[in-house]
Amino acid sequence: MVLHLRRTESEYNRRTHGGSNISKMAKFPWSPFNRSDLDYWLGEDPYFQLRDWPDTEDEVCSCEDEPPIKLMAALSSNPVHCMNCNLWVEPETLGLSSEVTQALANWAAIARAIEYLDLDSQEYEAFAITEEENIESPLNRRGRDVVTLLQHTRPCYLWWHPCEETRVNVPNPTCPICDRPMISYTKCFFPVWVCQLDWIATTN
Repeated sequence: MVLHLRRTESEYNRRTHGGSNISKMAKFPWSPFNRSDLDYWLGEDPYFQLRDWPDTEDEVCSCEDEPPIKLMAALSSNPVHCMNCNLWVEPETLGLSSEVTQALANWAAIARAIEYLDLDSQEYEAFAITEEENIESPLNRRGRDVVTLLQHTRPCYLWWHPCEETRVNVPNPTCPICDRPMISYTKCFFPVWVCQLDWIATTN
């Protein structure tokens, strides 16, 4: 895909080696993994499908008070992010079951594919944008199901991408499900709005 050709080797490794496509490792000689890494990754790590490999530890949440989390793909195999610092939350800190892990990995793969279609800005862009913006799209319906599964770990929100008109012109957005005004989430370093009834979060 053309998008991959524009990425640095470091970024490619960080974003694509979180999945289980072994052929990509063989195709790209700069892969940071050896055979022992791969055996561990596929055989002993229960969260291998959610692994992303950040360039630095600064990309992983280190919040000590276990703040709420959000489901947000961001071109990542691990779609779980901290609501406060916006960084990845390591899956082992959540104690996920194998069923929840699989549901999370499946949603992340679909969401990431749709994000790539959006960024490609060609014939599939309109489809991808609709999937991201429409709260009743298959992507967002499945995302809401995964959020429900994650609620037993920490309070969890689905990160919603409203249309550009809403982001620009509506200072206080309403929930796309219940149509009630969303409330400001004040613990993040950028503006975040949440609905605590339907567990939706967004920004403007």
